[in-house]
Amino acid sequence: MHMIEVSHSPLLSSSDIADAFHLFRDYLDYKLVDLKADFASEQDNLSRKFKEEVGIKFKKEGNSIQYHFNDEVLTGLHKIQKKGPSLDSPTNSIVSELINKVKARNKSIRIADSSAGGWTTVREYESNTIADNSDDEKKIRQAESRAVKSIKERTKPRPSPYNISNRATQIARPSETVPNPAYSQPYSRYSQPPQPFRAGYGRREPVQRINDLICSLSDALFNFNTLSARRLAQVVGKIISMSPVIRNISRLKTKYSYMCIESRVSWDTVLNMEIPVQVKEELLFWLDNIKRVNVKKLDFYSKSTVMVYSDASNVACGAYTVEVNSKIFHQMWNRSEMQLSSTWREMKAIEQSLISFKNIFKGRTQKWFTDNQNCVRIVRSGSMKLELQNLANSIFSVCSQQGISIHVQWIPRSENTLAD
Repeated sequence: MHMIEVSHSPLLSSSDIADAFHLFRDYLDYKLVDLKADFASEQDNLSRKFKEEVGIKFKKEGNSIQYHFNDEVLTGLHKIQKKGPSLDSPTNSIVSELINKVKARNKSIRIADSSAGGWTTVREYESNTIADNSDDEKKIRQAESRAVKSIKERTKPRPSPYNISNRATQIARPSETVPNPAYSQPYSRYSQPPQPFRAGYGRREPVQRINDLICSLSDALFNFNTLSARRLAQVVGKIISMSPVIRNISRLKTKYSYMCIESRVSWDTVLNMEIPVQVKEELLFWLDNIKRVNVKKLDFYSKSTVMVYSDASNVACGAYTVEVNSKIFHQMWNRSEMQLSSTWREMKAIEQSLISFKNIFKGRTQKWFTDNQNCVRIVRSGSMKLELQNLANSIFSVCSQQGISIHVQWIPRSENTLAD
């Protein structure tokens, strides 16, 4: 009978058990840190998604863009603040101060967007620092009331030139028994005080409308590469609405923008501009000159000092002046120009002769006679055809640079024989 030997392995020591426990604990800590980081990241993503879906509705797009940018900055500052002990005390205080500033700015943006007084309400709100947090809503209402009141005062209409109360007092007075020596003097209209809308008076658009247009133009130029048809049409509409004051320039210097709006795919998609340079030049023109052209002199009249007659055929064009030593201009068409429309040739005749005579016409008012009725309209208001609008824009530029005032008038062909 064989004997079976059984070998017994030695029991684990207490140090081995402690090491195994520490390793297991470190592994659990590592996994918990990863799980906590994943949970925080997922929570941030859900919070951002919820804010986007249930966001604040803004009336003005500029306020919305600024608010959401500040919100992203605020999220980043909160992440930095969560590090806590890993940051030194001065850094923590700076981060906290920045968070408070961004929150205050976003609050101002929401007040300005929702209030009828806009940023005037914000200024009134920030100037009154007496109220505490419990009176904040009351403070906003009071600031809005003051802002609306100040806006109304700035846009108050011009007072009447006649004082009704004084007039009523004069009527109520008894008739004088002693003759008034003023009645015995001869009447002269030159001795009377100037009346409203006589010499030196003019009409202007309100400053508030001009500033609003300047803001719209600046925003359109800043976001030019992402400009939609609706945004561009809003800017053009504001310019056209001022035509009673700035007159035909409002239509002449918006035709390129009209062409782009008409070529839109939809109102809210980005415009695919075929002539972006011309559109940008139009917007820059209004941004630089809207304050200068914002006047209409109601008594303005300037007698024409030069008269010009021009005409064009399918072979050549010509023009001559009256009262300026009878200057004459003529030019032959090349083969490609002969194939163009008669309106283009008549417009080109005006442009080329104007350039030829520009030094003679400098600072003068001229009446230009042509036997093409389309030219009268295009020189004044532009054209939706690119080649004709280019000529109208060129004529306007020459007149602006040389200080020339041009008035184009149609005459029958029978009266234009000399230019013909």
